[in-house]
Amino acid sequence: MDFFRTTNVSYFTIPVCWAISLAPRVYSSKGYKKATGKAGFDGRHPRDFKDKIASDPALDSATKGRLIRAEAAVANGFENLGLFAAAVAAGNSAHLDAGLMNTFSIAYIVSRFIYNHIYIYNDTVQLAGMRTVCYTGQIIGLMFVFIKSGLKLNGA
Repeated sequence: MDFFRTTNVSYFTIPVCWAISLAPRVYSSKGYKKATGKAGFDGRHPRDFKDKIASDPALDSATKGRLIRAEAAVANGFENLGLFAAAVAAGNSAHLDAGLMNTFSIAYIVSRFIYNHIYIYNDTVQLAGMRTVCYTGQIIGLMFVFIKSGLKLNGA
């Protein structure tokens, strides 16, 4: 484990986070094609895919809900990717400990994976609550790194 205390891998987690943010799109596109036999995601009109799923009568309600939630997970992932990348950059520019940055960034990646899974397969109020807990933990982690960076840069 000395490797993770001495070798900072946090910058490498940014592309991993991007891939995890994109993964639900692959799931929804393949799922749509499998369920309907029609072409899935159309790159010419990327923001129309959710409406395409919602309005397709060939999809049963459970599949439709899962695919729409996958699209929402994509949006949430990309909405938060910049904040994650900024936190990684802030922590590294403040020369925060490699172990801290690795723990933060890897925990964030794991929580994004869990978040996506819960979001896509969520069909109960309890799972929705777990998704909120997961997301709140991510935001707390991000803010912790920003605050820790600011304090270190100000000599505190």
